Formats: sequence, C-alpha cells, structure tokens
Amino acid sequence: MKGISLALETVILLILMAVVLAALMAFFLGVFNPSKTQLDTIRDKESTCVQYISRDPGCEHADAIVEGTEPYNTDKYRDAKTAIGKLKTICRSTPDNPPCGIKTCDSPSAVVKACCVSFCR
Repeated sequence: MKGISLALETVILLILMAVVLAALMAFFLGVFNPSKTQLDTIRDKESTCVQYISRDPGCEHADAIVEGTEPYNTDKYRDAKTAIGKLKTICRSTPDNPPCGIKTCDSPSAVVKACCVSFCR
C-alpha cells in the first residue's frame, strides 16, 4: 500500500505544479496582465517614432511624405512613409485609450505630432 500512496501523491504534486506553472505563464504572457499589452503598444509607438524621426526630425513634412510630393517621393523616405502607416495603425488600435492621445487618426501630420511629440524638434 505504501508504493501506491507514493505514486498517488506524486501525481497530485505534478498536477498542482502544472496548474501553478500555467497560472504564472498566463500572468507573464499578458492574459491576466493588461498593462503588458499597453506597454507593448507604447514600445511599438516609440520605436516607430524613432524610425520616422530619422527622416523628418522636425515632424513638419508628414503630409508631403504620405502624398509623395517632391522631394519626398524618393526611396529615402519610404521607411518614413511606412512608419506613418504604422503610427496610424497604432493610433487606431485602442480607440478607448488611444496611445497618442487623439481620437481621429486620419491626418498624417496630426498623428505624427501627437504620437512623436517627445521626439520632434
């Protein structure tokens, strides 16, 4: 009988360990931690702003970059145009609590100036 009780206790212990491990993983992966999702959004916004600022430090030419007018229609500004599109997506991702602080994310210059306010000169 002693051998059977040892195996039963081991199985119960393994089940408890699996439940605790699953709970910890869910917490750290963001299932029960909504602030992780918010921090990921902020990190994406900041890295996209850095990508955009490398081409337009003053944040004054976002509309021209999106429209592709001269001299912003070259390959040099392709990554800035991609960054503006990503900033618009980030801006629209959480309408209840927008990461850029604005409700309408249609104007490229407004999105860039609101999202990258700490980076623009």
